[in-house]
Parts: sequence; C-alpha cells; structure tokens
Amino acid sequence: MNTLYFDFKSIGKFSDNDIAYSSGNKKLEPFYSFFPSQENLLNAAEKRKNFTVDREVLVAEITRQYKGFTDHEEIFTYISKLKDPNVFTITTAHQPNLLTGPLYFIYKCLSAIKASGEFNKRNSQYETIPILVLGGEDHDFEELNHLRIFGKPIVWEDEQGGAIGRYKTASLQPIIDEIYQILGDSENAQLLKGKIEKAFNGKENYGQSMQHFVHELLGHLGILVVSMDNKAFKKRMIPYFKDDLLNKSSHRIVNEVQESFSEAGFDKQAFVRPINFFYLTKNSRDRIEENNGTYSLVNSDNNWSQDELLHEIETNPENFSPNVILRPIYQEVILPNLAYVGGGGEISYWLERLSQFEELKVFFPMLIRRDSIQLISNKDLEILQEYHFSIEDLFLPDHKLTEKYLSEFGRDEIDISKELQAIDELEKKVQEKAEVIDQSLVARIGAQFAKFKNDLQGVEKRLKKTEKQSHDRNIKKINRIKSKLFPNNGLQERSDNFMSWYILHGEGFFQLLLEAANPFDTRMKTIEV
Repeated sequence: MNTLYFDFKSIGKFSDNDIAYSSGNKKLEPFYSFFPSQENLLNAAEKRKNFTVDREVLVAEITRQYKGFTDHEEIFTYISKLKDPNVFTITTAHQPNLLTGPLYFIYKCLSAIKASGEFNKRNSQYETIPILVLGGEDHDFEELNHLRIFGKPIVWEDEQGGAIGRYKTASLQPIIDEIYQILGDSENAQLLKGKIEKAFNGKENYGQSMQHFVHELLGHLGILVVSMDNKAFKKRMIPYFKDDLLNKSSHRIVNEVQESFSEAGFDKQAFVRPINFFYLTKNSRDRIEENNGTYSLVNSDNNWSQDELLHEIETNPENFSPNVILRPIYQEVILPNLAYVGGGGEISYWLERLSQFEELKVFFPMLIRRDSIQLISNKDLEILQEYHFSIEDLFLPDHKLTEKYLSEFGRDEIDISKELQAIDELEKKVQEKAEVIDQSLVARIGAQFAKFKNDLQGVEKRLKKTEKQSHDRNIKKINRIKSKLFPNNGLQERSDNFMSWYILHGEGFFQLLLEAANPFDTRMKTIEV
C-alpha cells in the first residue's frame, strides 16, 4: 500500500474555513479549547474529570440497545468499561445514511477509532472508547436516502415522515435486492450480503438496523454505535431544553459568537433560532415557534402555553429533539467525551459554540478534523504513470489536463503543404517537357497530377483524424481516472459508497484504511489499493 499526501488548499475542493482549521490558522484559537493533537488529549482528560456524566445510565442504555442485536458477552464487558471514571470517549456522529451512504461516513468512524487507539497506546492512566452517535432523529430524508455503487445511484423511496431512525424498513427490500444484483456472487459479495441480512432482518426500525450494520462492519475495531433517540438520555437534557425555552441562551450567545467569527474572516455556519429543538411524533419532527406566549408547531395544530410546554418537557423529554445548535450539548452531557471527530463543515459550526458551552457549564471537547481520503486502484495509477501524469495533475481543470497531454505526446500538426508544393513544381517540369514533344499531353498530365494531389489531401485528412482519435482515447482514459477521484467535480469521499471497494478487497479494506488513517495529519491521503 502506498499513500500520498496533499494539502487541502492544493486540491481546490475544501472550504476556506476547513483549510484554516486544518492548517492551524491562529485567528481560530479563540474559538476552541484544545489544539488538536495526541498530547492535548491527555490535557482534555484531566479537565474532563470535572464534568461528570451519569455513567450508570449510559452503560445501561447502550447495553440495552446492543442486546437488540447481539448476545456476545465480550461486547457487554467492553461497554461496561464506561462505568470507570478513567475511561472516556472519542466521538463522531452522523445521520444513518442509506447503508452508510458516502465513504466519509466510514472515514469518520475510522478516524475516531485511530485517535482512540493511539491515545490508549500512549497512556496507562486513562483509556478511551471510540463512539459513533447515529443521528436517527434527523428528518431530512432526501439527504440520506441514496448511495452510489460503481457509479450507479441507488435511491430509497419512502414517505413515512418524521425521524428517519424510526422508519419501518419494509420499503427497503427492493433497494437491498438491487444492491445484491450489483454486488454479484463473489466471496466478498457473499460476506457483505451476510452482514446486510443480519442487520436488516427482523429489526423494529431503520435506526436499529443501521446500528447493527455499522457494528457488523466496524465493531471488531472497537467502535460502539449509540442511538440518542432515548428517553433516559433525554432526561439529562431537560434543564437545557428549559433554558433554551426560557432564557434563549443559545440564541443570544451563538449569534454573538457568529459576529465575532465573521469579523475574524470566517463564514458563519448554522442558523440559530430562538427555540432550538423540535417536537417528535410518530411521523413528524416539527419546529416549535412562539407567538405572544403561545407555543405551536410549524406544521401542526398542536399548541401549548409556556407552563404546558414546560410540563411536557419535564414529563415526556423523549418527545423533544435538539437541532444542530443543541445537538452538540446533548452529546456532551451524555458521553464522557474528550474529542469530537468531524468533517470541515461540522468543525466550523462547533467553532461557534465555545461560549455557549461555557455559559451552560458543559465540557467543550477537542475538535479533530476527520481523515479525508481518496482511493485509486493500482491499474489506474499505472495508466497515469504510463502517460507521465501524477496524482497532482488530476487537480487541474480538464482543459489543462488536455494541454499537458498534448505538450508531452502531441506531434506537430500534420501538414503536407510543402510536399504538395514540391509536386506542383514537378508537374510544371513534366508539362514543360511534354510541351516540346506533344502539346496535347499537357492537359492529360495536369489531370493526373490533380488526381494525385487530391488523393494526397484525402490521406492528410485521414492521418489527422487517426491522430486525433489516438489522442482522444488516451485523454479520455486520464479524464476517467480523474472522474473516479473527483466524481461530478466533487470529492470521491462525498460520492462513492464503501461497497464499491469492499467488494474488491474484502475485510482487509477497513484494516488498510485504518493503517493509513491519522486525523492529526490534516492532509488529503491518496491511497493506492
């Protein structure tokens, strides 16, 4: 395995905010607590001890969730480690995209696993466990109902509505059948189909299926998958829901921070509302708005007085769901977390939250930018090398790639005008000799030379066409490789599903990625597989 490294800025696909954080821009220092490094994780552990969580409830609820799909005692022993006050978590989070969706879902998990594993190697006083929080309460179905395998889009059609993790899975069967057809019958395909079957057969809802599926894929690497759509967890959010309703602390503070963020030269992120949580019902997740002391749902006739809504929060906290502004708070009051592993967009909105966390007296974790990875096959790399191209060349616009190819391999323009001129001179000499012998032969000689010159011009056209076709074929080869790394001119990790690669490399695929992962090295990693 060979890995090449490229600065985000050189690739031209990453936001200015992302580049600034990953390159250690000092203007961002006021917006975070710990510079991302393995050494600082130990400092985070020392400070985290002052922010307690209910470890008994945490272990009980994760255990209950896992009992829904496994009876392996070693898993429950592993989960029970979280009762130890010297055991912390390194967390990432994502929506339950269709069978994990784009590759970066996997990269997030592996980044958390790698950061945790390296911390555990370096420290004996503390231990960390990597966690994936599966955001099953999200309700934007069109954000996650699709994936792409070998360039083919697969779309899950369903209109249940509400929290996606609560969707019934009956409508998924045609999608799974289609995926099976694409995967074929190889040994790796059969292995992957077995994991899908185990995860999606007999589960109550999509959230549980995805929890099981990620465990089947990555659980052996030590990551725990946790659902936060949970009444016991939501009870810990009661004071924060109430604060948001009565004091609007998050609305006030995040707005202020966003102004400072903008003044420092960075783009504002998530929109903060006066009320930053939703109301959940069986098939909806609706925003709450206040109008003259009455609280109502945007897409429903439900309404409450302030006292009634406070009573509902107190007695049925499971009916409330934090939005993007309160979700990080929720995560950190439930988990004994040292660090959050996220993509560039996530890191940007976390950077707007430090003052919010301080106001609410919640621990603000280290922010670790997940690994960004590109995958290129050995065959494609050999083709690039054959034409003297590098991975860096694929960062160029298409017309620049073509120019580079032609500058290397394009021959001089095929032009026989000089040869035709020489034939004209020859024709003239022959006609001069013919005139002396027989004047009537001059016209016949001219016709023969005209036919010959016309045939030569036809040969010239064919040579030009053949030359162009040869170049076009080779240029298309290079552009096809570029489109694999940058599908639709975007990043591969935001498009392709892991199955496109797993089917070729099997279980070793995840281990290969884990070896290359290092979220503290914030460069694009291009791996030859």
